[in-house]
Amino acid sequence: MVRAPLPLALRLRNPPPVLIGREAEAELIAARLRSHPLLVLHGIDGVGKLALATHVLHHRFKSRVPRCVYIRPEHGELTTQALIRGLGQLYSKRVLSDHEPNELAFHLAEAAGVWVVVDGGIDAGWTLASLVAHYARASRWVFVGSTPPGEALLEYALEVAPLPITAMTTLARAWQPSIGDNELAVATAAAKGSAWRLRRILADQQAGALAVDGSARRVLDILAACSVPISMSLVHAIVPEATTEDILRLGDRGLADTLPAGILLHPAARALLGPRALEPAIARALVHQLVATGAPLAIGEAARIAIDNGDLLTAARVLDAHGAAVFDAGPVAGLAKALLACMAPTLARWRLCAAVELGDHDCLRAMAGHIPDADHLVWAEGLMRAGLLDEAAEACSASPDPRNGAMIVARARATQGDFARGLAAIAALRALPGGGAALTASSTALAARLYALAGRSAAAREELARLSLADLDEAVLRTVLLAVASARHELGELAAADDALGQLERRLEADPLGRFVGRRANLLRAALLLDRGEGTRATAQLATLARATTPTSLHGRFLAMLVAQRLLGRGEVHEMERVLDEVAPALADNVYLRAWSVALTARARLIDPSIAPRMISNEADGLWPTIARLHVARAALRASDVHVPMPDSIPDPPFELWIASAAFTWEQSLTARNGAHALTTALAAAERAKASGFFAWEAEALIGVTEAAHLLRDHRAQSTARARLATLAMQLDSERFARDATEVFTQSVAELERAAAGPSSPTARRARWLLGQPAEADEIDRVLCEASAGPRAITLAGATSAWRAGWGIDLSARSVWRSDGGVVPFDDKPQLWRVLEALAAAPNGVPKEQLVVQTWGVSYHPLQHDKRLHNAIYKLRKLIELDPAQPRRIPTTETGYRLGADEPVRVVRRN
Repeated sequence: MVRAPLPLALRLRNPPPVLIGREAEAELIAARLRSHPLLVLHGIDGVGKLALATHVLHHRFKSRVPRCVYIRPEHGELTTQALIRGLGQLYSKRVLSDHEPNELAFHLAEAAGVWVVVDGGIDAGWTLASLVAHYARASRWVFVGSTPPGEALLEYALEVAPLPITAMTTLARAWQPSIGDNELAVATAAAKGSAWRLRRILADQQAGALAVDGSARRVLDILAACSVPISMSLVHAIVPEATTEDILRLGDRGLADTLPAGILLHPAARALLGPRALEPAIARALVHQLVATGAPLAIGEAARIAIDNGDLLTAARVLDAHGAAVFDAGPVAGLAKALLACMAPTLARWRLCAAVELGDHDCLRAMAGHIPDADHLVWAEGLMRAGLLDEAAEACSASPDPRNGAMIVARARATQGDFARGLAAIAALRALPGGGAALTASSTALAARLYALAGRSAAAREELARLSLADLDEAVLRTVLLAVASARHELGELAAADDALGQLERRLEADPLGRFVGRRANLLRAALLLDRGEGTRATAQLATLARATTPTSLHGRFLAMLVAQRLLGRGEVHEMERVLDEVAPALADNVYLRAWSVALTARARLIDPSIAPRMISNEADGLWPTIARLHVARAALRASDVHVPMPDSIPDPPFELWIASAAFTWEQSLTARNGAHALTTALAAAERAKASGFFAWEAEALIGVTEAAHLLRDHRAQSTARARLATLAMQLDSERFARDATEVFTQSVAELERAAAGPSSPTARRARWLLGQPAEADEIDRVLCEASAGPRAITLAGATSAWRAGWGIDLSARSVWRSDGGVVPFDDKPQLWRVLEALAAAPNGVPKEQLVVQTWGVSYHPLQHDKRLHNAIYKLRKLIELDPAQPRRIPTTETGYRLGADEPVRVVRRN
């Protein structure tokens, strides 16, 4: 009954030549259309919903396109009326029916077996869509509109979000290659993710239109002069004649962004406008209003604006009153740049703080010889924060305060990982006459931390035992508490570290050096959260630190290491590798941080051996180089390196060193197939980690427990450990440990297929081994898999050296599993199953004659059996193919059929 070809008015339009920025949505739409009769694409007008739908249909369902009907209601026409009008053209006679209109439209499409694309909002309470969802068999429906469906149809809905800015940029350059960068940015901002609106803007040449006047122009000048969002009320206070509509219109034109914090000029518009000099009265009013907000970032912006407009007296007044809080809040790049360009004596102290804040090597070095004695140690501190550790130590030699200078020298050497020279500096400091309680407490706390970092736990605890906090002023007490918390952390005493850090956090107050202590405290808090497995809080803390830390500073390097540790805990090892690669050049002369990065990388290689190794010099001394060498030894052990280097033991080792040694021991026992010793060691490690509060390490030890228990077939120990690991995975917010909590060796072959297709991990490698592809397995993988009675599947077709997801035939369960882990049972389809068995027995192909004999047990006759065989293959393809119209898993050959090689085909033989 369907006419061929379709009338032009009903044909589905061609897709755009190129689909930009919608690849993920296209995959999802294709999957939905394969499994559901209804899809509702909704989103704001102009984001390209119809273009996306047509792209998917033309590229993923090409054979269906000639039977795709496009319906767009005319102005004022109901959707059902448009459908009946359009679908009626498919029939040779006029359609007359007593059916309710929605039912009639539905039956017309079903009888014709067409796919229907409805372009425009749906009415009548989604009745038609409900009919489609519940009863459609031969038809498929795509509704495109701005309104989402009701609750009953949400599972069929997909929201199409505005295009990302990168995709908009690509489109704009394709449509208007000559457009300038600034005009391009303004146009893409004004389009707000709508390709339709972008085309209109470019066509109308609105991208560069900055012609505003009157009060709107004054508002634009204020926005151009201010780099932080300012509230609507603040704008009205400075330019009272500007209306809200005037201000919002700037956003409509893409010149300004309206954010929760206020209004901010779009960066591209700022580039077009260039630097703006404010009228003196406007500048004074803006500075006054920004300071009145009490917000550190706004106050810092006020100081910058005052400097840029030459009002240095006001800038000095603002900074003297609020500068410490401003620098503590960060980021202050704009203010720091203005201060470094201004040589006024009234701002000298804050210029030094700016150089310290930015960690600008050249600026800090250029200040040599121009630093007042009172600020000499601030300068040395800045050099150290910038990572100029040798120069920081040299700067202390000119300080009029040799004792506190010696403390900075000791800290600089500790940061370099040169613990011997750091302890020597403390010994020299203690030999100086005088000093008092403050110096004694500071040197004692720092010595404790240096001993802890050197791996000398007993000496560190002796220093902490004789430490006295009595009679210390607040500034000294803060630095002492930080050193104590750090020492306790390095020793693995998390509760004591948390107590000292808590005392520090309650005492912190802003002063020129307080911000350094505060940021170091925040870094230590993040480290404690990571060690204690508080994944969500740790992520939030790291994000806060990232906003307030200059990447080039020493704090930025420590932050990068903590971010890498968090990524390792989540199993995102390639992102971790990227973070460490970015910071690697800055670690060249820092033994401590470099060793930390080596340790993290070696642990990541246990998850994915393709991660490039990092090495630590055998001459490097101290706690972290030793820890790093142990983790490198663990990776070598798994790679079957027969010459695994073991570092010398350290008496009374801190926790991180002890647990690394324990991990090596239980893994070495596993490779030697000594499950009992591995289980005992891993259980002891898990218990100590739990008692010490190192829940992330407890999770890793529990993995060792499950592996050893599997080798021993101790199902009770294995079940208990996995249950605890699953709980920890939620606490740690870690997909990695969630995967490891699953018992891969008892999974069905369909579940193995899904696990094998996951991110690189021991779980994925072992699933691949069990599915017949052991190439990527490491030594422990092989030991555990061989204890599971060997591979459970073989690959019939499509095999390669590298792993690829595929599908399989379970001859024992009479079922097929798909690459996504889904299962198709054949218990009630004996004839189709016999066809599949015949193909599995001869993966290179089976002639039609042989298929007929093996399936129906009769002699082949083309007139009697071709159609029957064709129907059987058609039904089989509908069950297992992604697109039965374009079969890849069971393609046709010249003589019959075979299993396709486009993806691996695995088979589990009968027991």
